[in-house]
Amino acid sequence: MADGSRCCHETLTLHPQPAGTGGPLRIVFTEGPDRYVPGGAPLGSGDVGYVRGASLNLHEPGAVRALLDVALARG
Repeated sequence: MADGSRCCHETLTLHPQPAGTGGPLRIVFTEGPDRYVPGGAPLGSGDVGYVRGASLNLHEPGAVRALLDVALARG
């Protein structure tokens, strides 16, 4: 960020299979009001979500599949 402040984020990168059939898909989760991303204890690696609501673990195949399905539906 230009003002020198730090912003935490978590990036999920998916690569097409077979390789060479397209570019990677990057989904960026950014910390913000009422949102969290991993930044140390007590959060686990890959945990993203809302402070008082839904969350995902980006290491869980079902969560990644759901994100991929939404991205595909949006083109």
